Amino acid sequence: MHEPSASPLPSPAGPPAPSLGEGPPRPVVVTGAGGYIGRALLAELRRRGHPVRALLRRLPGSTALREDPGLQWLQVDLDDAVAVARAVEGAAAVIHLAFEVRRTRADQADLTQRVLRHLVAPLDAEARFVLVSSFSVYDWRQVGAVLQADSPLLAPHEQTPWYGDYAHLKRRQEHWAGQICAAAGVPLHVLRPSRVYDRERVPADLVGIGLGPLLLVPRARRQAHVIERQACAAAIADALAPEATAGVRLLTASPAPALLDWARPLLPHRRLLALPRPVEWPLRLLHPLAAWALRRGWPVPGLLLRHRYEARYTTARVGPLEG
Repeated sequence: MHEPSASPLPSPAGPPAPSLGEGPPRPVVVTGAGGYIGRALLAELRRRGHPVRALLRRLPGSTALREDPGLQWLQVDLDDAVAVARAVEGAAAVIHLAFEVRRTRADQADLTQRVLRHLVAPLDAEARFVLVSSFSVYDWRQVGAVLQADSPLLAPHEQTPWYGDYAHLKRRQEHWAGQICAAAGVPLHVLRPSRVYDRERVPADLVGIGLGPLLLVPRARRQAHVIERQACAAAIADALAPEATAGVRLLTASPAPALLDWARPLLPHRRLLALPRPVEWPLRLLHPLAAWALRRGWPVPGLLLRHRYEARYTTARVGPLEG
C-alpha cells in the first residue's frame, strides 16, 4: 500500500490562484500527471495560478516544476482507496488522465470502476470531476459526414472486434464515470481530445501508411483531427473556469486544418504521396478475410480491418464541439 508522499515543490511566482468558488483557492488534483499530456497540463495549471496535487505512481526526477511550491507531488496507488481519499480531500476538482492497463478485460473493468469510485467519493458538492477521454469512443460506423460531440458512441457493454480494447475501455470509463458522478452529485465534465501532437511527437500513422521514407496518404483531402499538446492542456484547464458547464466537449483544432497542409511542415523527412481511391480497393477486398481471421482469434493488422481503417482515415468533418 502506497501512502501519499508529498514533496513540497516549487515555485515561480505566478498570478494569484483562482478559486472555483468562494474563499481561498482549493487544489486541483491531476492523475497521470507524469504522462505526455499530464506534464503540459501541470505547467498550464500553475501558469494560471491553480494550486495542484500531482498524482503519480513514481515521483519524477529533476524538473523545473520540482521547484514550484504551488505543486505538490504525491506518489499514490489509485487502487488504494485510503491513499486516494487523502490525496483528494478538500480538492476543487479532479482531472483524471491516468489509464492503467491490466492483462484481462475483466481485471481492467474492475480496476477502472474502483479507481473512479476512489476519486469521486471524497469530492464535495462544489467540486467537479473532469474525465479526459478520447475520440476513439465514437462508433465510426455511424458517425457520417460530420463528427460532433453527440455523434453515436460505441455501446458501453459491447465488445466488437472491429475496434481495439482501448476504444471500448475508454467508452466504458465514460459510462461508469457518468453513473458514479450522478450518484455522488458531482458534476462531470467529459473531454474528448483528438490526436495530440507536438513537433517532437507527430502521429505519422494518422497521416498515412509508412513505406520507408514514403508516406502513402489515403483520402488526402480530409481534415486533420489533431490538437497541439499545449492547446490540449489549455482546453483541459478551461474546464475549471467557474462558467464552464458539465457535459461533453471535443478537443480538436478549430477550424480543423487540411491534412496535407498540416502534415508536410511537421514531416519534412517523409515524402507524402496521396493514395488514389482505386488503390484502396485491394484493401477492401481483404476486409472480409481479415474479419474471418479476427473472429478466430488470429492477429490481424489494424489497416486490414474496415472499421479501424475508416476511423483512422475518416473524411468526417468536425462540427459542434459541445454537446
